[in-house]
Amino acid sequence: MLNTALEWLSQPSNLILLKEINRGVEKEGLRVNPDASLAQSSHPIALGSALTHKAITTDYSESQLEFITPVFTDTAALIRDLSDLHVFTAHKLKQEQIWPGSMPCYLHDEAEIPIAEYGDSDQGRTKHLYRKGLAHRYGRRMQTISGLHYNLSLPEEIWQHWPGYSGDKQTQSEAYFALIRNCQRHAWLLCYLFGASPMADKSFFSAQDSLHTISDTVSDITSKDDSVSMNSSDYGDHVTSLRMSDCGYQSDQQQQIKVRYSSLQHYCQDMQQVLEQPHPLLTQTRDPVSGEHLQLNNRWLQQESEHYAWIRPKPSQHTGKGLLADLQYFGVGYIELRLLDLNPFHPLGFTEQQLHFIDLFLLYCLLAESPVISQQEEQEIRCRQQTVALEGRKPGLKITFQNSDKTLVTAGTELLNQLQPLAKLLDSLYSDQRYIKSLQQQKKKLLYPQLTPSGWIVLAAKQSGFIKLMQELAQQHHHYFIKQAISDARWQQLEVMTTTSLSEQIKLEQKLKHSSNYF
Repeated sequence: MLNTALEWLSQPSNLILLKEINRGVEKEGLRVNPDASLAQSSHPIALGSALTHKAITTDYSESQLEFITPVFTDTAALIRDLSDLHVFTAHKLKQEQIWPGSMPCYLHDEAEIPIAEYGDSDQGRTKHLYRKGLAHRYGRRMQTISGLHYNLSLPEEIWQHWPGYSGDKQTQSEAYFALIRNCQRHAWLLCYLFGASPMADKSFFSAQDSLHTISDTVSDITSKDDSVSMNSSDYGDHVTSLRMSDCGYQSDQQQQIKVRYSSLQHYCQDMQQVLEQPHPLLTQTRDPVSGEHLQLNNRWLQQESEHYAWIRPKPSQHTGKGLLADLQYFGVGYIELRLLDLNPFHPLGFTEQQLHFIDLFLLYCLLAESPVISQQEEQEIRCRQQTVALEGRKPGLKITFQNSDKTLVTAGTELLNQLQPLAKLLDSLYSDQRYIKSLQQQKKKLLYPQLTPSGWIVLAAKQSGFIKLMQELAQQHHHYFIKQAISDARWQQLEVMTTTSLSEQIKLEQKLKHSSNYF
């Protein structure tokens, strides 16, 4: 299948269609005080309304910024857009800065982590209550973890020419589900190459929840700033991504949710079931004493976005009737890759070369053979991911494929070699070596684990401690963005987006003030 697709793409009239691949980024980051504590202030009004702003909003916490780019066909243009959002924000934040890592800053009591507020409209209160439900279900600490979401879709024209596809929503959706299955199979490699959360401050771990398990495993705390450094045991020394381990979004409750990716129909059926089925332990929707709402409902998932999958199918259009309804009607329009950590050594949390490799990786996942995932393979996938997240840089580490063990280096080298022909083909499209170079850089990381982001973090944190390292990087990035040039036209555009978003929120609240029956 891969060779056939490469042969078809080798024709210039077909290959050029890949220049129109669409990309977008959603990037999270905590606002922090100069002392590295979580900001308790409201979302800055100078950044507009978190409810209605199209590019600068919040995710879980009032302190957790989220930057959203439009769709681009050029990665350099995407990076410029995201950089402009950071430049604008840096000038508006006053004394606060953006935390550069995926694992959070110093956290006081969990109750002091502010849940995002979105105003008094029905839409705003629903968004707040959904996040309140997340706190009820998983705790507030887990929701302070930040990451990078990468959205990708092929141009519509390519589906009209692709061998074996008729261009309708059904065959297009099945192609994206094939991509998703292969991405799940190979996600361990992305976790190794780009995992950048090998440690967290001790304040992140709580004896009241399952997060304490990893600190129990660590025999000695050697960090200079009272953080969980994990530098003293083999287990801790080789962590690549706490964010993508059981200590992060891969919680026990989430792992009990079974969703098939064999087809769009099966996916929607399974998601609908967990959206309708009551959770046996999350029965209360109101506080029995105060009567306040605790969550949107008592289902396994309050809504579709609560499913913390590594990669998700998304519809091309939205009707306001919900993700599943839109998927069933429009089909899959793009995929959202959600497993990327923020690289704290880079101001935006990633590099353009990394995006080139992600494009290459996702295209390979689309083109390669992608059988349905069996229950046994699903268990192997989860085990592989967990092993690499917690022990990925361990010398000689072995991971399992179809009941057979391979070293991570061997398996990674084999997979990267399979990407080589596609990388050469894409480079011929752009008349440079951007994809080959990105591939070569990843091969070096397999041979030298210290070159991975997690390796760099552990090495640097041994010198200064986790909190101080991240604090210094936050300051460096803040000064970097303050010095970056931004055109007057772009600045004015962002100012208009800010004032427009504030006006739109006011209109929503005025319109619904006397007609709201939700609460």
